[in-house]
Amino acid sequence: MGAHSHLVSTLIGGGMGLQAQVHIRKIQWALALVLLTATAFAQSVWHATDFHGITAGKSNKAAVIQSFGNPSETRKPSLAAFANESCCEELVFYGRGDNGGELSIAIRRNGTVVYILDQFKSAMPRSTAYRKYGKDWHDRSYSSAKCAERAGLAPLYRDPAGSIELVEYPDKGMLFWPSSDGYDFFGVVYTASAPGLLKPPACVKSHPSK
Repeated sequence: MGAHSHLVSTLIGGGMGLQAQVHIRKIQWALALVLLTATAFAQSVWHATDFHGITAGKSNKAAVIQSFGNPSETRKPSLAAFANESCCEELVFYGRGDNGGELSIAIRRNGTVVYILDQFKSAMPRSTAYRKYGKDWHDRSYSSAKCAERAGLAPLYRDPAGSIELVEYPDKGMLFWPSSDGYDFFGVVYTASAPGLLKPPACVKSHPSK
């Protein structure tokens, strides 16, 4: 994938078709919202796992360089709601993702890895992903709690009727975001803790419409 591929920025790699690019832009903020809540509302069943020896929340910048060499590019974090420019930098490795796409690793100023973003060079069908990553996945639906908005972003909470879908592998510390038709995946994010709240915030219970 090209040098200018971003997940939550305005540029999407040329390896994806136009339809996929448009869809990614639509789900950018949904994914960012999920990641924003990951640290504060971690679930004990979420187990961070390593990606080629690198683990979010545990590994440091030196380990990343040792595993992947010098980055092709250093930029502000793509997942801006989860790691912003004031706290972190993102190391980008062209073509080093497991599926030939761009690999991006966000690093805090203290050197700790925040997240690992493995973008796919092209969309991956669910059936292929399940064969590759296993059957221990969970399809979760989330809603946004606008009444609990902070810093301009509203936390997510599990909601069977929610419009935001994520496919999670809790035992692997991974999450995928599906296409609009629910069939394809565009990439995987490795995080130190689980996304979203198990239950809605109190304000949602008081104001169901929110």
